[in-house]
Amino acid sequence: LLRVRRETLVAEFVSASGYSTSDAGQLWDDQELFLDTLEPPRADTAAVNGSRDRYQVIRPRPLGTVLICLPSNAPIPLAAVLTATSALAGNRSVVTRPAPVTDVVDPILDCFDSQVAAFGFKGSTRNLLKTSLDHFDHLYFMGSSGAYVDVATSCAQAGTGLTFEGQGNGFAFVSESARSDLEFCARQIL
Repeated sequence: LLRVRRETLVAEFVSASGYSTSDAGQLWDDQELFLDTLEPPRADTAAVNGSRDRYQVIRPRPLGTVLICLPSNAPIPLAAVLTATSALAGNRSVVTRPAPVTDVVDPILDCFDSQVAAFGFKGSTRNLLKTSLDHFDHLYFMGSSGAYVDVATSCAQAGTGLTFEGQGNGFAFVSESARSDLEFCARQIL
């Protein structure tokens, strides 16, 4: 379904975002490659404290209902990539649709049927988070690094988990006990 609408959606994205047609087309191609090669999460094993004979099995588990806040400057490929990975992990996803690119995001989200709800909103994302987070188990937020304190505070007050990616930079904390197998940790984070 997405491939059929490629040219129209890329043109709408170029018009709304200011990206060049070439760059928008490359983002679309990256999105298609990601979706074509996406595999379900699987259980993995790791040595316990570096032991050669004790292993633990790590199984990904759904987070529940995830609110995905998309930035308006990159709905291609993020709307499809974030929604697909969340759905594949067994989550129910609610995706915010930034007003300037609603016409691009809606057809992408339509491909996920009933696994995804989408909504547009007026006002700032920070105000949305202050009033609505208690309905969600987890927030995936992409936006300005300057928003981190407000977003993290809202999540903490609502008891909502948070994955924060500010200005394209994600980060993760690795506990001291997990450092014995950094390669395994890196695979789980990525």
